[in-house]
Amino acid sequence: MEQQTAPTLPKLTIENIQQCPIDRPVIFLMRHSARGVLPKDGTGDSIPLTEDGIVLGTRFGEILQKVLGVQVVSMHSSPVLRCRQTADALMEGLKYKLAVDITPNLTLPGPFILDLKTALATWHVLGGEEVLHRMSSAIPGDLPGMPPMDSAVKSFVRWMFSTVGNQAGIHMFITHDSIVLPVAAQISGVSLGMEDWPAFLDGVLMWKEEAQQTVPESEKGSSSFAKKITCCVDENGGASPRKPVPESEVSIINDQENSEDSPDIIIRCLYRNFQGQIHA
Repeated sequence: MEQQTAPTLPKLTIENIQQCPIDRPVIFLMRHSARGVLPKDGTGDSIPLTEDGIVLGTRFGEILQKVLGVQVVSMHSSPVLRCRQTADALMEGLKYKLAVDITPNLTLPGPFILDLKTALATWHVLGGEEVLHRMSSAIPGDLPGMPPMDSAVKSFVRWMFSTVGNQAGIHMFITHDSIVLPVAAQISGVSLGMEDWPAFLDGVLMWKEEAQQTVPESEKGSSSFAKKITCCVDENGGASPRKPVPESEVSIINDQENSEDSPDIIIRCLYRNFQGQIHA
């Protein structure tokens, strides 16, 4: 999906990062920084970041390090050029280097395609935006060549956590909106519209918790989370107020399908104004 306005820092995501624990691994599944216009046909894998995109990625890294004081301990990237450039820009802002793990799991065919030829035919018939709309529905319909989104997201989340091990800190997985969006939809339990589309550098934050640490029954469906994030970081690293999120926009998904390996562990997730939890 093309962004028509000048790219800006993802304020809600920056605010969500401040809510994450610091004593355990935190997965940050994020979209790459601002790129050039994609061709009408094809994925545009060779399209680089714009100059604004490089500056934005660098500034984001600076805010993570200097303003928020978070520790980024690993980076994993789609092999697509704009994602690799995003990793470089982030490290420029962080002022330290990490060995970037380049993995095909973060691009096509990725975690949400079973049969590439059939899936591409589906994209051709329905159009990319319609396919992504269905993928980002809480209860998506069948899409030829693609798995059920709920089970696919769980498998993908399990893969990310198995990749990072037990090292505390932020683990960045730099990918595309077509991967971020279905994950965000499944963990929030609501159908996400165009207004919820991941902007450049937007993403989903995830960490493990024991089941008894989940949100109390009395708070489910309430605006307790919205009340926690009533300010956000501006482009200069300062705080600016914003209105609490309406109760109708805050959702928690309670997945009753426990993992056989760790039934008492859940994965807590934040995306923009939404929060959720899944047993993965």
